[in-house]
Amino acid sequence: LQASHQTVPAPPLPQCLPGLQCPLAQLSPRQRRKISRKWHQAASAAGSTVLSAEPTACLLVANAGLHNGIGESNLVSLGLPGLIRVIQPAGQSHCFLLFHDAASAEEAAAGLQLHQLADSMPAGSVLYVFFADPELAVKQVQSSDPNEVATTNLADSSALPPGLSLTLDAVSLAEEAELLALVDAELDSGDRDVAIADGRLRNRRVVHWGHEFLYGRNRLAPLPDRPLPPACATVADRLTPAWLPRPDQLTANVYEPGGGIAAHVDSHAAFGDSILSVSLGSGCAFRLTRPGRPTICLALPPRSALLLTGEARLVWRHEIPARQVDLVASASSSGGCDLVKRGRRVSLTFRQARQSNQPCRCGFGDVCDEDRGVDGASSLSPAESQPTQQQQALDPASLEREFVHSVYDSIADHFSDTRHSRWPRVAAFLADLPPGCLLLDIGCGNGKNMLARRDLLAIVCDRSVALCTVCASRSLPVFQADALQLPLRNAVFDAAVCIAVLHHLSTRERRLAAIKELARVSRPNAPILIYVWAMEQRRNGKASAYLKKPEESDDAGQRGEQLVRDARTGLGVHRPGSEFKSADMLVPWRSRSDERLRFYHLFVEGELDQLCTDSGLFQLIEAYYDNGNWCVRLLRNDAPVS
Repeated sequence: LQASHQTVPAPPLPQCLPGLQCPLAQLSPRQRRKISRKWHQAASAAGSTVLSAEPTACLLVANAGLHNGIGESNLVSLGLPGLIRVIQPAGQSHCFLLFHDAASAEEAAAGLQLHQLADSMPAGSVLYVFFADPELAVKQVQSSDPNEVATTNLADSSALPPGLSLTLDAVSLAEEAELLALVDAELDSGDRDVAIADGRLRNRRVVHWGHEFLYGRNRLAPLPDRPLPPACATVADRLTPAWLPRPDQLTANVYEPGGGIAAHVDSHAAFGDSILSVSLGSGCAFRLTRPGRPTICLALPPRSALLLTGEARLVWRHEIPARQVDLVASASSSGGCDLVKRGRRVSLTFRQARQSNQPCRCGFGDVCDEDRGVDGASSLSPAESQPTQQQQALDPASLEREFVHSVYDSIADHFSDTRHSRWPRVAAFLADLPPGCLLLDIGCGNGKNMLARRDLLAIVCDRSVALCTVCASRSLPVFQADALQLPLRNAVFDAAVCIAVLHHLSTRERRLAAIKELARVSRPNAPILIYVWAMEQRRNGKASAYLKKPEESDDAGQRGEQLVRDARTGLGVHRPGSEFKSADMLVPWRSRSDERLRFYHLFVEGELDQLCTDSGLFQLIEAYYDNGNWCVRLLRNDAPVS
């Protein structure tokens, strides 16, 4: 933390670029400024050593990355001669194109340089093309998170959960139309939505046949007058292997574009040992996780059928990330991917009702709810099942005032001394903003994120007066404000960031209110970036930078020790450098002479994107994990803030 952050300056801009029929000097001053700015942005995002002033067989194409909604198929469709590979670093606004030789790259650049892409985000983005080092470009693909790229390729069965199978084109187009019409007619004939007071099902509508599943209680209620419709039963019989019992319960889940469901294991106490899910209308990315195992991300195309049995059904948690667009591995062998926009999706989920005389004997005690009984079982996500503020002695405002606001006022100087480097993906988000953009940084801390782009009209604010003083000393335009009540007009800002702020708000209602306030001050289509601390500090077997080595951790050898709780709040006190044991905790800030406790709500996977989706004010562009943090990129829609 004490090391200074050094950046390597970008190489000088060549006077001749690939695809240009004339030197830069013959272009208009406006074109030269734009090309120069893109050159330096590319150097910042991809690394200054990647760019090459000499012709190579590799092109860096700015404004044609996954961040802009450009997939491999968009680029391949341009018919570039000699193209052999597309490299797409995750979350970036550039890509690399590898060709057979430098001459092919130069020929392709002639059609790409300053070309407008109609299908980019925003539409009509202008491409800027530079030569790049092929070997360094290939290494860029290592930054892509394979867990976010969905695939239908199940060739490597050793990596899959035992008991998983995926059948493509499992139903015909005619069957799909018939089944969709059946579900729509059921929804139109009467309100069969499940009404849950706390809104757990606000992200989808459901219809049950055979048995109704009572959410929140994990209990089945028989529906003798509603057997499985014949068309559904025919599909289930055909797709269920002969060695499995026939399904007698069906739930149709209707997801609007962008909707999802949090990670969970279907109740063992309520249902049998297999699940069959048929996707209709639209596809989605389907993620499976199990502690200590690599995450599996499958693409479920329309009319596909997913069968989960054994370990895949009983142990692995499954989820559908809430987002508008999925990254799907391309059909080519180059390793690239495409962005597939979600539409309205209907999932037919077939299961068997578990009889009272057939208890679960799975042996997976960490996830099985059989020993708690059906009524006491809970398949809620960790965020939903954690103790809430109702169990705390202080009201939310008082808790935050004492364990957040006053703490940061007292530690501001020491805190600022430990905050130097900008996180790479935050820096990449800021690098993509156009000069002159009016940007708001809510909860700016010491203002480190705004120091890199002095060409932006950046305004920063923080609840801590002491941290505002630090920002003022850095000549940043700063004001003191609470994220729940910003003294700003509606729809003012072209972009906004909110880094490491929401996790200091102690109830879901307050976190949702802060997100709505962020939406209120942002213009329609304004890009927004939010970061929060993750409950999961270990992902795919890799620990975050926050976790210490076992021999350095305060709780080394004491993992079984009872959690120490603060007497006044009843909250657990976290041991720095260790795994989090609860969603709501007090985390010590330690200096040489003092220790102060800060309140944190640790977000679980899917919780932040679900919160943003529930607000109804954003288009979710991307949800991702970044070194111990859950993060979302959003676009503000034009819905009014209630």
